[in-house]
Amino acid sequence: MPSELLIDRRDELDTLARRAADRVAVRLVAPRRFGKTSVLLAHAQRLRDTGWHTVHVDLSRVADLTDVARRVAAGYAHLDASTERAVLAAVADGTAVTSPALAAEHGVARTTLAAAADRLAAQGHLEREARRTTVVDPLPAEWLRRR
Repeated sequence: MPSELLIDRRDELDTLARRAADRVAVRLVAPRRFGKTSVLLAHAQRLRDTGWHTVHVDLSRVADLTDVARRVAAGYAHLDASTERAVLAAVADGTAVTSPALAAEHGVARTTLAAAADRLAAQGHLEREARRTTVVDPLPAEWLRRR
């Protein structure tokens, strides 16, 4: 929902924007049908308008853990491949996958980089261990250069 269609929610959206800029987690609590999702979707749109990558995962009526995984994967599927390229380039350069500098450079949260690394590992491109990530099956060099 566009933020201009929300009634009397400017203060909430401004607070969410400040918290996002400070990388602070926020929990939004209210009774059903009070507009939590509408506020969050408007907030996500404002973030996208300023270059952030956002993901919306609807976990209502989740059936089981497989359903959660499917929904999370679908939520992340729309992201530009530049996040994956950033992770691969970082690994190739020896940079920590979830370094604050890398996250700031690409305008994403460190958890977004970790999720991208997990997706690449699941596809067989990376091998992730406790404190070490290595490229197993490098993608073509031109794909890495397209940042």
